[in-house]
Amino acid sequence: MIKSILAIGGSALALALATPALAQEADSADAAMPTMSFGTWGVDPAALDPAMDPGDDFFAYVNGK
Repeated sequence: MIKSILAIGGSALALALATPALAQEADSADAAMPTMSFGTWGVDPAALDPAMDPGDDFFAYVNGK
């Protein structure tokens, strides 16, 4: 019982001492945030076909023209 408590305590101590070595330094010159770009997506209101009922055939309603 004492050996397992000492082993757990030693492991926790080793982890606590090693944690700062694993931390990365945040340098503002080297750490540029990546930019995300999205293409065009969604429903084009100009392409809607008012002659179609969206409840009957939504694909034809959205892509009718």
